[in-house]
This record gives sequence, C-alpha cells and structure tokens, in this order.
Amino acid sequence: MPTFNYFDTNYIRGPKKKGKGRRNAAQPRYPVLLWNQHEATMQGLHRTNNISEGWHCRFNILVGKSHPDLYSFLNVIQKEQGDVDKMLVELGLGRSICPKKRRKYVGLQDRLRYITAEYSTYKEEGRILEFLSNIGSNIALE
Repeated sequence: MPTFNYFDTNYIRGPKKKGKGRRNAAQPRYPVLLWNQHEATMQGLHRTNNISEGWHCRFNILVGKSHPDLYSFLNVIQKEQGDVDKMLVELGLGRSICPKKRRKYVGLQDRLRYITAEYSTYKEEGRILEFLSNIGSNIALE
C-alpha cells in the first residue's frame, strides 16, 4: 500500500488536502502529460531516452577524457558538427541515417500500439487491470 500511495500522490492525483480528506491540495509532482506514453505509443515515437543516451555515450568516447581542455573540446565539437552536416546531406539525398529497427522491437511496438488503441474499450468495460496486465506482459526489464 505505501508504494501505491507514493505513485498516487506523486504521479496521479497529488497530495490530499489537510483536514477534509479531499484531493486538490496541489497538482501531482509529475503531471500525467509528463510521463504518460499513450500518444508516443500510438504514433510510434520513442518512449525512452535511449537514443539520447546513445549519442551521449558516443560523444564521451569521442572526447576521450573526463575533463578535456578547451581546445580538445572544441575539436570534438567541430568533428561532431561535421558528422551532423554529413547526416543532413544524406537526408537531403533521401537516404536513411538510422539503422533499421530490430524485428523484435518492431513487433513489440506493434503489440503495444494494438493494446493501447483498445484502452477506451478496456476502460468502458471496467477492465483496466486486464489492460495493465496486457501492457505489463509486453515489457521486459533487461
């Protein structure tokens, strides 16, 4: 129950008003629009920040040290700008700059989109726990 209360207070309804037991004392710390992935799932967009983490890891490898001097850092920034310019030319020629998505992730995205598209039906029929179970069955912590 403490875990449920934490998520309810911080992510769903916000803290209770003192005294009367009603909600609306404040908005949740993390509003639903900030963390809800419904639209991202429906539109096939990224639901994680893995793409940013990948760039960050690559950039750290290019820099090669924790605290580079100014000239080393500027040199790496210039190399990065060259890579971006090259990608823009590739895009301008109609070529793809991203590797093809793995089949398992394409399948996962399709399954999640199918389940998410049926959310209103689950809700109308009072089967929200089944909806959550179906979503959870498609999520693996690696």
